[in-house]
Amino acid sequence: MCIYEEDQVTYSKYGTCLYIQDMNLLPDGRSFIKTIGTKRFRITDRSFRDGYNVAKVYNFLLQIKSSN
Repeated sequence: MCIYEEDQVTYSKYGTCLYIQDMNLLPDGRSFIKTIGTKRFRITDRSFRDGYNVAKVYNFLLQIKSSN
């Protein structure tokens, strides 16, 4: 998950992987999703594929484990 930055007209350079704990689908098509952040990442490359924003990421957790 990356937050959208309106002043940059794109999404943030950093994000968090989310674990979905629960989801409730509402009658109008919206949903409530309960999540927990599991790990942080940095965007290394951005693109647009089949109508979706996609990115290559650098996982901070891998760097922390490999430096010990």
